[in-house]
Amino acid sequence: MYKGFFTPKSDISKELTPLGEKLDKILSSLKRNPISKEEIDRFKAYSVKLRNGIPLTSEEYLDFDRLSKKIRDELPEKQKEEFDWVLAGLVGFLLGLALASAMEKEG
Repeated sequence: MYKGFFTPKSDISKELTPLGEKLDKILSSLKRNPISKEEIDRFKAYSVKLRNGIPLTSEEYLDFDRLSKKIRDELPEKQKEEFDWVLAGLVGFLLGLALASAMEKEG
């Protein structure tokens, strides 16, 4: 019923490239203190997984959420809003993919 309407997984990374580039730009502006390079690298790894349509484990999600909050706290006000929009776009896109997958299984 829904076949052909949704983006194939092979195109996910391509479609999320602008969000990924924006996120990388925001992360490069962080001062690294109190956020460690390891934390930023972990956050980037999680965002790459998400951009490629790979779901996070519950443990990874909790860490991603904690790191998101920590990163947001370190950003200037203007970048906080931009960071929120980028994350909302990324998560919203992935939620749509999950719903599409569920709908295809039912159809």
